Amino acid sequence: MEDIYSGRVKTVANSRLTIELTHSQSACGGCAVASLCHGTDRCEMLVDAGGCGEVFEVGDEVLLTPDVRSKYRAILYCILLPLALMFLVAVSFYLCHMPQWILALGAVVVPVIYYGLLYLVRHRVESSVKWIVTRL
Repeated sequence: MEDIYSGRVKTVANSRLTIELTHSQSACGGCAVASLCHGTDRCEMLVDAGGCGEVFEVGDEVLLTPDVRSKYRAILYCILLPLALMFLVAVSFYLCHMPQWILALGAVVVPVIYYGLLYLVRHRVESSVKWIVTRL
C-alpha cells in the first residue's frame, strides 16, 4: 500500500518546500477511532520537503510520498528494534536465572525506555525522512 499525501506548496525558500497537507475527511469517515486520533482534529499540517529537482511555486498542488528507505527505517525504529531489545532482555534474564516477574518487568520496561529515548531524538529521526514530491 502506497502512502500518498496531497497538499499545496506554502513557501519555497533555499530549495526547501513547506507543504500544507490536507487530510481527506473521507479517509477518516469509516475509521472506528477517528474521534481519538489527533490527525483528524485539524485538516492541515506543515511538512518540510528537501530539494527535489523540480521548480515549484507557492500554491502548486503536489503529491508527497515517503521514499522506500524511510519506510523501512520507520519499521526498524518502531517495531524491530524494540522487539529485539525486549527479546534480548527476556533471554538474558532467563539465562541469569532471574525470577519470572523480574523477567516480565524487564521485558516491559525496556521498550518504555527505548520509546522515551526515541521521543527525545525525534527531531533527528524526523529530519532523516526523505520525501518524494511530484506535481499534480
